[in-house]
Amino acid sequence: MPTWDEMCAAAGEVRDLYDETNRRKLGRTWGLSDFVLGFTGDVGDLAKLVMAHQGHRADVAASAGAIGHELSDCLFSLMVIAQETGVDLADRFTTDMAALTARLRPSTYPRQPGESAPGRTAASLRPGLPSPAARPAPAEQGGPAMPALPSLLAVLAHPDDESLLVGGILAQHAASGARTAVVTATWAEDSHRAAELAEALEILGAGGPRMLGYADARVPQSAPGQPRLCDAPVDRVVEDVVRHIRAVRPDIVLTHDAYGQLTGHPDHRQTHRVTLLAIAASGLEHLYPDAGEPWQPAAVHMATHPHSAIADLGPLLGQVGKSVLSVPDSLANVTCDVRQWLDRKWAAITAHRSQVEGERPLPGILARLPEDVRHRILGTEHYTSLTAPSQPSPAPEGIGLTNRQAPGCSPRCQ
Repeated sequence: MPTWDEMCAAAGEVRDLYDETNRRKLGRTWGLSDFVLGFTGDVGDLAKLVMAHQGHRADVAASAGAIGHELSDCLFSLMVIAQETGVDLADRFTTDMAALTARLRPSTYPRQPGESAPGRTAASLRPGLPSPAARPAPAEQGGPAMPALPSLLAVLAHPDDESLLVGGILAQHAASGARTAVVTATWAEDSHRAAELAEALEILGAGGPRMLGYADARVPQSAPGQPRLCDAPVDRVVEDVVRHIRAVRPDIVLTHDAYGQLTGHPDHRQTHRVTLLAIAASGLEHLYPDAGEPWQPAAVHMATHPHSAIADLGPLLGQVGKSVLSVPDSLANVTCDVRQWLDRKWAAITAHRSQVEGERPLPGILARLPEDVRHRILGTEHYTSLTAPSQPSPAPEGIGLTNRQAPGCSPRCQ
């Protein structure tokens, strides 16, 4: 068991490592809120594993190594938070920290074959400063201070749509411990856009890329040898989306609106169409029986732009020859304030470097704006929300529209 001083020194080294990494990848270091979110998620993960060990959850493998790793994460995050806030944990806790750690260490749990003993030395403790962006897959539940929101699956046309259109709500739900995932209809898995997408999804906490691999309508070389999304057989694309819905089993699906957002991109419109068809089919056992067990999402949020919200962005798009297709405000029945998640959302957008460097792509347009204007454009996400056509499985608590509140959105998302 490492001493208190050894653990503090290791926590400082971990913090410095994360600072260096985030300066390079995000252009900034993590602030206190990032560390707190990471700690909250770790506590939720640890609680989930302990519940599984006690027989209260059958969906989680509660090995000694997993519990030890999550405990190490919690301890490291707590130490870094204490350093950031100037709190002396040794004075605050009546129990000596080394003794407390020894008591919590899961030495009583039988180790699995090949599993190393957790928590033996400072070097063996896994770096514990994770935010949702740093974990490959978000936890299903957060700790008591931040209960999990409903799970999300975004089905979108291009790499960068996930960050531009729904990045805020993805980051918020992932931070709560909810499952989030993204299906991207176009571009090949070995393309440069796929690598950018993977980085953006990591930042948003939305897992790895799920790419259908069709060609962009305007960039045929985006998926050599594959049809353009708009030319592919509709039934084939719908089955692809159904397969992901049944695999992820989301409470809510996010996608484009019928216009295909402000610019009316044909891939956006086609993705909207096939996603609605897939949602209708995913709960029916006799449709696409080889695509997994039926699952019916409770609702779909279609990202949109109401007339009243395009004062800044509309003229900018017009200057580069793009259309501006907004909807009546009454159709944007879900409005989410995502300003708390703007740093993460912007970091995900700028991960799409090839688009930031261009003159016409939206990430490039946004990158040239003053920060206050960019924040006004990105700080609110608008959706048209519909409930699913049928619900053979019970809808999660809280699903349904009431007073323009999004199903699954926290009180901040109104």
